[in-house]
Amino acid sequence: MDDWLDIVDENDNIIGKERFWKCHDRGGPHLPHRISAVLIFKDDSFQETLITKRSATVMGPNLWDSPAGHVESGETYIENAKKELQEEVFHEHEMPNIEFEELFKIKIPKPDSFEFATIFRVIYPGPFYNYEEEITDFKFIKVDALIEDINKNPTQYTKAFMIKFKHYFENFHNK
Repeated sequence: MDDWLDIVDENDNIIGKERFWKCHDRGGPHLPHRISAVLIFKDDSFQETLITKRSATVMGPNLWDSPAGHVESGETYIENAKKELQEEVFHEHEMPNIEFEELFKIKIPKPDSFEFATIFRVIYPGPFYNYEEEITDFKFIKVDALIEDINKNPTQYTKAFMIKFKHYFENFHNK
């Protein structure tokens, strides 16, 4: 991936831009940038959410996550969320008219930096069409069972997903 990402400060203000690979350079500093993520719920009871299993060739290989991606330079969080949802779970199909609700922004810590993540919530029961180069599996799971499994089997989930979903669960679930 050779996309340009906006570099941000502690308040999510853009202070520059850099190539994706440079932002994630394992030999150098992790540059702070933006990501978006979408929590998909089966219905408006918000009791079941869709999780996606990442392919072996992407960041967080073979781990469970939700549709998410890096916000490219000049792109808004919502534009990125819609693009990632289209790419990951409506691959080669028209994305239905889905209402995106912005829930929260959270800072995801990295070993020597952070990513700002804006989390959106949508309601859609399916069908889904995964992009197999990025997503190998997906399933709806009860929210309470997901939290329990995250606590029992944290190595099965991306670290960013666990941070985002635990924040969702503590601040939005059943409220």
